[in-house]
Formats: sequence, structure tokens, C-alpha cells
Amino acid sequence: MRIGFKIVTFISALTFSVLTQPTLAATYAIDAGLPAGGDCEHPFIGGIWVEDWNTCVLPSDPYPGLLIDAGDTLTIESATHVLMPGYVRVRGYMHNKGSIDVVDPEGELWTISWPSSHGTILNDGSIAVHRQSLTNHNRGKIINNGSIDVESGGRFHTVGHASFINHGTTTIHAGGYLSFQGGIVLNEGWIINDDLFGMGGPFRPHLDNRGDFVNNATFETYPGATVNNRGTITNAVSASIENQVPFFNSGTVENDGSIENTGELVSSGTLGNGPAGAVTNLGILTNDGAILNDGLVDNMATLGNYSSIDNAGVIDNPGVIVNVCPGVISGNPVLQNPPIDEVWIETVAGDVFSWCELAGADYQVAMGDILKFPYGSYVQAAHDCVNVSVTFHALPDSPPPGDAIWLLVRTANGTYDTARPSQVGSRDNGIAALCFLP
Repeated sequence: MRIGFKIVTFISALTFSVLTQPTLAATYAIDAGLPAGGDCEHPFIGGIWVEDWNTCVLPSDPYPGLLIDAGDTLTIESATHVLMPGYVRVRGYMHNKGSIDVVDPEGELWTISWPSSHGTILNDGSIAVHRQSLTNHNRGKIINNGSIDVESGGRFHTVGHASFINHGTTTIHAGGYLSFQGGIVLNEGWIINDDLFGMGGPFRPHLDNRGDFVNNATFETYPGATVNNRGTITNAVSASIENQVPFFNSGTVENDGSIENTGELVSSGTLGNGPAGAVTNLGILTNDGAILNDGLVDNMATLGNYSSIDNAGVIDNPGVIVNVCPGVISGNPVLQNPPIDEVWIETVAGDVFSWCELAGADYQVAMGDILKFPYGSYVQAAHDCVNVSVTFHALPDSPPPGDAIWLLVRTANGTYDTARPSQVGSRDNGIAALCFLP
């Protein structure tokens, strides 16, 4: 342990003993035989460093480091006569079975890394951050099996390459703040957000939600982060999700507030937009699952539908909706620009090309020599291609041995273009100019 500049007190309901390094110049005990409710302020006036080489546990506990036993409370607070904040910095192991209260206006509970060790906090009890911060730093780890409450004025940070694994309940109360600026967050329990949840930073933070995430306020992502939802995200009335990053949903997103996407939102699960909900897409929204819309979807950029959209509300489309066969949009019609049908080739069997069928549609098929395939812009397409009109969803063609052809299909009133940002230039314009229609 190292001498610091603030007082860290224990208020104990049980006997709490600590074994210290015999080489320390000063020896002291933390609640070792003190009366219940007694403070340990002897003889150090600083913080606690929990080192990986110390054994500060009861003999029956299997974890090296520092044990706060059931019924004990670790209170991180300042002394009035010193200038530095109170702190507990863990680069070994801390096991909390009781309660930890961060009450100092500048108090800190940190996990940190050292070349030989990475700090870990295992919480089987409760951690309450009333003031200042709980910080999970560098390659540290916090495993929560109990409860973490970030109260008004408190902050919970995960930075660098740290990881936060939540099996219990983490609640960000009004006036609190939760930010992930790096590392990995794995949620298999409950995260309840009543204030601001900020996510982003230089270390590409990653949120993997396999449990329940309830957002009652603001959930913001910033470039560099990713979100993967395999559980349930509930966005309450008057709450907002502001997404600027790759956001993958294979679970369920229930929205009764507002979702604004300026990044890339890919849903292979269920996106439910309630009667009071509003989804505004300014980036790329891809549906491989089901969108159930009872509210408002305002698409101002690109929405690609590869599965089903059930529209019992309003879909306003100042942008582009590409309905990729066999995708279907049912219910109320789309306002403004109608969806563009895009056809995908399904199979190449023997000498027959086939593609998914749209009821009552005629098709145009563009094809040419694979050696002259128009990579990049279709304005550069070779002139020896053909644009064929057909009324069926298969086309026999057999190139000579050793040759190959390229093939694109669209409906007669559709497009050869895709909703993908990798496309360069307009396929329609290039093919219309360079392929002849017999």
C-alpha cells in the first residue's frame, strides 16, 4: 500500500481484518477489531492502493486483494485538512460483498493497470456513486453481479481497453452520467438509463447487450464505437437514441421516443416503433428482419428493406427506399417517393439464370463479357453488352466454354442501382448509354 493525501474510512457492522505487508514502515489496521460503526483513520491520511502482491482478505475468502464483507461499508471521502481527493485505486483485486459509497466531491474508485497486473473489481453487493467517479481504466475490469447506482453528480467511466461485464443492475439516475470511451461493455442483466448515456472515444468502445437496456433519457453514440444488441433495448417516451456508428440489432428494439440515425443501423431482429415513436434516418437503415411501425418513420437518406415492413403508421420518404425482392412493405402506402424495387439473382443452375419474382412485373436484364465487366462506375461499361426485356423471372443463357458473362436484373420501372455506399456512379445511366435494347 502507498501513502496518499486523503482519508478513506470504513464504517463497519462486522469485524473486518486486513493483513499488511510486513515490510511496511508503518503498520495499521482497517476495522480490525474496531467497534461497529467505528472509523479507521489511523495512521494514514491518504488513499488505498490495492496491489496484486498484497493479501488483504479474510482467511476464508479465495480472492487475493481487498474484501469488503457483507454488512461492511467502504466510504470514500475527504478529510478537511488535505488538498487531494480521497481515492481507492485497484490494480490487484477488490471483492465487494457489502457496500461501497463514493461520497467525496472529488472521490475516486479506480481500476488501473500495471505491467504485471490489471485491476479487477468484483461486485456482489452494491456500489453507489454519489459524487465524482467510478472509473474503469485501461485494461481494468468491473464485474457487476449486484447493483451499481450512479446518483446525481456521479460519473461512471470505462476508458481505454477496460471491460465492464454487467450481470446485475446498473442504474444511471437523473443527474448522473455513464460514458464508455473505450473497451467492451457486455450486458447480460439490466442497464437502466435515466439521464445521459454517452458512448464514444479513440479506443473504439463496444456495447454488446444480451440483456435489457432501458433508456429513459438520452443514449448517444459517437464515431469510433459499435453497438451490438442481441437482447432488448427499450426507448421510453420522451427519450432519445442518437446513433452515429454501426448499430447491429439481432434482438428487439422497442421505441416509444425518438431514434435519430446518422450512422448505419442494421436490424436483423425486430424494430418496433410505437404510436408515439419517431425514427429519423439520415444515414443507412437496413432491415433484414421486421419493422413494425405504428408511429412515424422519416427516411431522409437510404432505407434498404430485405424482409418485411408492416406500416400501420406513417412512412415519409424524402430519401430513397429500396425494396429488395423478396422484401415487402405492407399496410399504409409510403408518402412521397415510392419504394424502388431491386431484384436479386437467386440461382444459376446449368444454363438458366433465375431471380426472385415480383407479382405482375416485367424485367430488364443487362449482361456482357465478364472480361469487360464495368468495375467501379458503369459509365465505363464496355459497349458490347445487351439490355433484354423479359416477362419471366429466368433466362436461359450458356456462354461458350472458357467464357463467362456478367448479369444485372431490374424491374421495367425499377433500377440497376443499389442502396449501398460502395456503388460509384449510376448503373442506370451507364447501362442506358452503353448497352443497346433489342
